[in-house]
Amino acid sequence: MKSEASHRRPKGWELRKGTEIPSKDSMGSLPEELIIAILVRVPVKYLLQFKCVSKYWFNLISSPEFVKIHPSFSAKDYTRHISLLQLDTQYTNIKYCSVSSLFHNSVNEALDLDCPMNNPPQRLYISGSVNGLVCLSDGLVIWNPSIRKFNKVFDYVPTQIHEC
Repeated sequence: MKSEASHRRPKGWELRKGTEIPSKDSMGSLPEELIIAILVRVPVKYLLQFKCVSKYWFNLISSPEFVKIHPSFSAKDYTRHISLLQLDTQYTNIKYCSVSSLFHNSVNEALDLDCPMNNPPQRLYISGSVNGLVCLSDGLVIWNPSIRKFNKVFDYVPTQIHEC
């Protein structure tokens, strides 16, 4: 039987020195490369739940290497891509639906997407998105709807409007 160190990992996967992942012994007989190969294909929503399985899975899923390679695998599955829709610019009414349903004319309804902020402003605009992150224009808010977290980079401070 091969040693744990000799298992092949997906391309781009290397642990940094000092990164500690608990013993695989607690995970039974599945090779680490197989665990990684499966987990990189799992949607983020479920990965967050899988972090509770064990210290091994928590450290594996939380590692910078895993976080770096996960999008390259999940991006290939177009059935999981979603489209954000802002139907009413006066409020924080953001909805979503799958991109594949748009192309196959099978959209039944767009579902509500919870606004990430506890006290959202009256007007919140989607400025843009890239790699699953959404930029909201109340000041500058970076939002990851997959994990339901946001980071407010700075607050919007209205300035006086000068007309010429």
